[in-house]
Amino acid sequence: MGRPWRFIAAFVLVAIVGGTRDYVSEQFEVTRAYAAEASVHRTYKGIQVPDMSIRARSLAAAHPGVVRINAGRAASPTRHFRDVASYAAGLKSFGIRPLPMLKQNLSLTDAQWQSAVSAFAQAIPATFLEIGNEPGPEAWDRYFHLARLAAPIIHAHGKRMVLAAPMNVNTVEYLRAAKAAGVFTRVDGVAIHPYASTPLRVQERVGDARRIVPWRLPLWITEVGWGTGPNQDGGCGGLDVTASDQARYVANLYNRLFERGKMWNLASVGYFVWNDYGPGGRPGNRVSDHSGLLRIDGTRKPAYAEYAARPRAYRQG
Repeated sequence: MGRPWRFIAAFVLVAIVGGTRDYVSEQFEVTRAYAAEASVHRTYKGIQVPDMSIRARSLAAAHPGVVRINAGRAASPTRHFRDVASYAAGLKSFGIRPLPMLKQNLSLTDAQWQSAVSAFAQAIPATFLEIGNEPGPEAWDRYFHLARLAAPIIHAHGKRMVLAAPMNVNTVEYLRAAKAAGVFTRVDGVAIHPYASTPLRVQERVGDARRIVPWRLPLWITEVGWGTGPNQDGGCGGLDVTASDQARYVANLYNRLFERGKMWNLASVGYFVWNDYGPGGRPGNRVSDHSGLLRIDGTRKPAYAEYAARPRAYRQG
């Protein structure tokens, strides 16, 4: 009996050693592959569309990596989001990452909000979902509560949640409040709107945000840009520029932020907005009405060429 058992024991030992070697080898390959992937950082060029009538093919010609989709009216527990889902699928067919945004609805009960978020997450073929948009200081507490409710629902659908940006003038205070409220432990990314008079000032505002938000959370710049007028907004901090200055600023913006993409963990630099718009299809009088890369009639401003010339994703590493 001794000899067979010694044979079996030796066989098992060889199997274990061999299996262990295979396992270690496999884990080494996985680790090496992960390290190789982690050493490459991509910062995507983004754009926001004013509505979902913009054809994905037209957007693709300008090589955006991310398109932010405003889902329209505030969250409703009875909406099925088929229009957003269809538009997101169209973007993906051109290799563009959709970033659908569901605006907070502070009037909903917790259960109604959770139902709306669940419908949103289930319906839309997108990995990243942005929840909320520019909540005012008076609504921060309630909004942070809604964000905490939304996160586990989005994660349960195998997707990732991006915390929405505040109004530009409140960015630092908002991010500090979100951190104090523990929201950063629930989300997978944080959006900001670092509007400023020049690309250098934009860069400084992004740096201010990065010092508050933990580095592990990617920053999504979901809005930044300049209007070409004529505008009648007061106190917009120098966002009214000439068409040639807008083009120069767009080029400088992407040069600056792409170069800092890895250092600041920037997921996307999204320009606002694809084309000019206004009430009833007429030019409006706000800076945002004239911030487009295209005019309201669809003709291209000089900034379009500068935007299209940037790569859809800037790779570092």
